[in-house]
Amino acid sequence: MSRPWDPFAPAPTPTTPTGQATAGQAAAEPPGDDLDALSKARLVDRAERAGLSTSGTKPELIERLRER
Repeated sequence: MSRPWDPFAPAPTPTTPTGQATAGQAAAEPPGDDLDALSKARLVDRAERAGLSTSGTKPELIERLRER
């Protein structure tokens, strides 16, 4: 078993409240509507999953994601 401070330890798998692993969701991703804290790459990923256009600046992506 790896120690929590071990920089080479694998990242923990995100889980739901029932303890099941979530598919395709990063552990460091802020929950809910905290889109401003996400990187542009994560915003592009969310836009792709939502079926939205992925072009534009970070503020444009945030606006598009909030409008859906």
